[in-house]
Amino acid sequence: MSTSNQTSILFTLPLEIRHQIYSYVYTSSVRPHLGIHTDTHLIDLLSLGEDPAPCLGLALLQTCRALYHDARPFLYAQQTFSISISVSERDHRKRVIYAGHLDRTNKLLRSIQHLEIILTLNHDWHVDLVLRRLRLLAAELGEEGATLKSWEVTAYATRTFVTTEFVASRITEMLKQLDEAEEESRGGDELFRSMLVEMEVKSWSRYLHWQCTACDPE
Repeated sequence: MSTSNQTSILFTLPLEIRHQIYSYVYTSSVRPHLGIHTDTHLIDLLSLGEDPAPCLGLALLQTCRALYHDARPFLYAQQTFSISISVSERDHRKRVIYAGHLDRTNKLLRSIQHLEIILTLNHDWHVDLVLRRLRLLAAELGEEGATLKSWEVTAYATRTFVTTEFVASRITEMLKQLDEAEEESRGGDELFRSMLVEMEVKSWSRYLHWQCTACDPE
């Protein structure tokens, strides 16, 4: 990333004009898309389909440090980020770049204000692994200093042998484990619990808006 902005006409413009320019770049149709395929780091998913627009916002921030600091608050305040959590490296043929560790050192992650999380479940054994990665993500998003304001989580059971009922049963078991460890729970676990309770689980042909019946006796 370059540190020089001496030849850039952009920085001779008033801040209001620059923000207007950023508004054309960071439209509601541009959703930065990150991926979690391991327990340790995120990747920036590029070349999504044939339209380069989804990755334009993050690419712009890599131009130089001055532009990074100028445009980053605008991006994080306006855009809904999308994070896909999966087991398989199904995006391995696409161009991807490293987007930081899955921990509190990741300034990008902790600056996100609006977030959509997609869980992809291709096999029954994926469920626990993907939920573990969701918990790691929630631990960082729920820590003091994070700026998350709104979120939604959707899980997709993509094969006939991964049913929504099975996913719901694993969520119920995870909630029981959280209840047993309630005294040791942190802010991230509180967020993780909320994500489990409000998660929407979908199959190819129908969807189940799963709610925690164990927490609601009625």
